[in-house]
Amino acid sequence: ASFSLKSLFKWITADGWKSLNDDTKVMVTNFICGGVAGATAKTFIAPFDRSKLIFQTTSRKFGVSPLMKFMRETVKRNGVRALWRGH
Repeated sequence: ASFSLKSLFKWITADGWKSLNDDTKVMVTNFICGGVAGATAKTFIAPFDRSKLIFQTTSRKFGVSPLMKFMRETVKRNGVRALWRGH
């Protein structure tokens, strides 16, 4: 079976979706849902992961209060986007 952009766009149309068998619909739906879930999780966790790495590579003591303080300071100094730097 060959795959092309044209065949992908055919799937997106209502008629193209109707022409797929049920197993293929389940597979495509699961693939899309998995991608959205992964992207959402990565986006939400990234600031905490970055903060964790900073604590691991410095002599700072880790805890909830120091973590929140670090995140507030980072946002004040470098803006919100700094929490996602490197991701």
